[in-house]
Amino acid sequence: MVQPSGNNPKKGARGTEVTGMQYIESSLIGVRSAVITLKRRATPLRFILIPMVHVAEPDFYQEVAALAGQCALIVAEGAPARYAPMQTMMSRVRWDRLVDQLTSLDLESLGVPVQWEYVMDDRPKSGREQRQHEPAKIAVVFGALHIPAAVDHLTGKHRYYVENAAWLTVAHAPS
Repeated sequence: MVQPSGNNPKKGARGTEVTGMQYIESSLIGVRSAVITLKRRATPLRFILIPMVHVAEPDFYQEVAALAGQCALIVAEGAPARYAPMQTMMSRVRWDRLVDQLTSLDLESLGVPVQWEYVMDDRPKSGREQRQHEPAKIAVVFGALHIPAAVDHLTGKHRYYVENAAWLTVAHAPS
């Protein structure tokens, strides 16, 4: 379970005091990322927030792909790897057990629509009000430093609250 970090107390959607949450943990066992599910009473729409790091063990990116692949939509930071060929090429140069996110996590191969932060989506928008009442999950795959802003926005303005949280292992500590 994700533990509060004890900073930034404020009132949450239910009027209870909310403290800052820990999204990435580094300890003797290694590094972990907290996957947080947000929900609200007025809609069956869920947001699955997945804090990302640039390098990790391959299993981490496989677990992220499995979680995101179960969602109806993926909202992702940045742009697809095809827009950064040099960065993709350089990310393949590693001499340790870790892998780079660009080469190890292909969100567009999951069969789920991906809305990239830096890619314009000029498709017509319609039916948004109707769709918010359909049961669906949206994966938010952003860098860990950006997740607190997403949590603040969804819990503040839209009155979502934490339904569930679980740790994914990013990297085990060296033995």
